[in-house]
Amino acid sequence: MPIETSPILALPYIQAAQAQKHVTHNEAIRLLDIAVQLVVQSRSLMAPPAADAEGNRHIVAAPATGAWAGHDGEIAIYEGGAYWFIAPLPGWRAYVLDEAATATLSQSSVWETGSDLPLEIDRLGVNATPDANNQMILSGASTLFTHDGAGHRVTLNKATVGDTASFLFQTGYDGRAEVGTTGDDDLTIKVSADGSTWVEALRVDGSSGHVTGDAVMASATDTTPGRLMLADYGYGPGNLVGSVAEAAGVPTGAVIETGSTVDGSYTRFADGTQICAQSLTTSGTGVTTWSFPTAFSSAPSCVASAEASLPRFTTTGASSASQIDVDCWDITGTRQAETVHLIAFGRWF
Repeated sequence: MPIETSPILALPYIQAAQAQKHVTHNEAIRLLDIAVQLVVQSRSLMAPPAADAEGNRHIVAAPATGAWAGHDGEIAIYEGGAYWFIAPLPGWRAYVLDEAATATLSQSSVWETGSDLPLEIDRLGVNATPDANNQMILSGASTLFTHDGAGHRVTLNKATVGDTASFLFQTGYDGRAEVGTTGDDDLTIKVSADGSTWVEALRVDGSSGHVTGDAVMASATDTTPGRLMLADYGYGPGNLVGSVAEAAGVPTGAVIETGSTVDGSYTRFADGTQICAQSLTTSGTGVTTWSFPTAFSSAPSCVASAEASLPRFTTTGASSASQIDVDCWDITGTRQAETVHLIAFGRWF
């Protein structure tokens, strides 16, 4: 049995001894006129437009309706006031006028333009030549990454904890600074004056968020110029007043500590200074002992003054780190019971 149509475009063949050969020939020419240099008005319409022009072609969008129903993805040709259809094959191309783009029919029978497909290339160079190590390279005065209506995030991903994800800043292709996670999951900031010797200025612990590095204080006695103060060793509203403490003569607590007991009030300073104060009534018959509200490290110096309407003078006697004797006298040398104000000065370490 003779073959009647071509295998690709289904063009009709003229058969032997066929009558009216021009009809078959004209039909083949008509199909070629439609399929060759294929240009369509659109690929987004699912139904015929309200008005169409003779010879217009369209890629029927899914799901098709109306006169185009059942012809998803086919080429619709408007001729003689009606539409007829051609079923394309994968690989066909058509220029889409309303998109100014070329669409290709995929193996899955979907018409796609370049904007529908992901850009997948081995290397990319913009005004520069990429290589095996730098597979994407750009040479220019500036680079802009901008939002698409909200925020914008740039992501660097590494395979394992021991790998590196960082931004490297160079001068003449020599490293000068690096920011990222290098060799672990801590965030580090490193600098170099020559590209070979590096200083780790800051390290932010990935678990605690705490900071170490050459840019911060290394100890309570570190006074290196230019280093940042750590809360461990510095003072502010949170630890200026509190409990003072020391280790080997180095302050480890607050700057000022205050307190009081039935024996008076006290103030301690981080440098070791301690001041105690008390107002008491002396005995008119014997020595009065003032027990300090908190002990000194050794016997302190003490001053006393009497609050009286008659001439009085005060004396202090035996003292220790925890107490001192005090008396109040009149001008005849007789002990008097009077209000006496006392201040002791010394050290708590």
